[in-house]
Amino acid sequence: MSAAGATLVPNLGADEELPVEDALRRTPVASAARAWAALFAAPACSEGPRPLRASAAEPAFTWLPQRGRVAWYAGDPAARADDAPPPERVRAVHDKAFALEAGPQPPGLSAYVRVYSPAELATADAALDDIAATLAGWQRGGAGPATFVCKPRQGGSGRGQVRGAAQPPDLAALRKALPRLAARGGAVLEPWLARSEDLSVALHVARDGAIALLGSLRSLVSAAGRPLGHCGEVDSKGRVFSGSRDDDAMREAAAGLAGEAAQRGYWGPCGVDGFRFRPDPRDAGPPAGLRAAGEFNARFTMGIVALGALRRAREAVRRDFSLEPGTRLHFAFYVAHAAPAEADDSAVAPRGSGGDVRCYDAAAPGLLFVGRDAESLAAAVARAGGPQIR
Repeated sequence: MSAAGATLVPNLGADEELPVEDALRRTPVASAARAWAALFAAPACSEGPRPLRASAAEPAFTWLPQRGRVAWYAGDPAARADDAPPPERVRAVHDKAFALEAGPQPPGLSAYVRVYSPAELATADAALDDIAATLAGWQRGGAGPATFVCKPRQGGSGRGQVRGAAQPPDLAALRKALPRLAARGGAVLEPWLARSEDLSVALHVARDGAIALLGSLRSLVSAAGRPLGHCGEVDSKGRVFSGSRDDDAMREAAAGLAGEAAQRGYWGPCGVDGFRFRPDPRDAGPPAGLRAAGEFNARFTMGIVALGALRRAREAVRRDFSLEPGTRLHFAFYVAHAAPAEADDSAVAPRGSGGDVRCYDAAAPGLLFVGRDAESLAAAVARAGGPQIR
């Protein structure tokens, strides 16, 4: 490639110990990697048998590097990313224990949470005894949380976790998972919280510690917690909001976590995941509320990809909708896994329209739908085979 361009390292899943080539053999991961590459300016491209190329003249964000090695996740030592913190510093704030320690937690939750180091999980019998005792302690003084989740401290999207009844716990399933959990930084044991709304905030931390809040979003997820896309609202200035009643609280918590990460030596793209949860009727655990600091993702996120796609299409959206100050449009972004390989990553022309909704190829294979009202937008996305928007 040209020395003037960035070399992209699409190591999606590296925080879950997935080798790059194995991950990119999966169609959803490969499609997400192509959508990520569309954020950059040409002649940025990746190395390897499945090259990713950027075709736009300018990057979607001014802070995106235009030379050197740029990794999706700089905590992977094999990525050898330039202008990134040391991998161990990235992993330290990417750790779920960091969000638990540094971010606001819902009332009553902390009493049920137990964090395990890899060393504590190395001796299976001792670890299982401690887990069983912790779960039994949930029930002291009356009924406690009905369901637990034991999740790896490194990684995201619900992958690698063990979930089950708190009493009696399935210790055989936990025993089987212990080596995997230890290999991914240890584990967090806590009550399973039933989500009613998934939220995220995307940010960038400059090397001098300055924090840019890129936007807040609603996350579209499957019943199992698998990420499917994002949606939200955009105003005439290009500012992006989730539209949730918890938007301000999420943005405040995310800025606080990013500031703490900067204090600990992190810089680069990042995201904060949170959610509103409701109590299980069988459950006497934490009451309904907002978990604004569920995870701190010290890497690029698909939320950043969605916001980049919206920035790419901004002028076309303004023209098509005559967006005026004081008004907002609704949008949804998701990766279309079956998009043709030859799609132009820089195209922002409408692919089609129905009523007051238009679809833009703003970051192929990502599809961006924009509409005047939430109901029409959800219907258009559903007709196109996209994720359900509730």
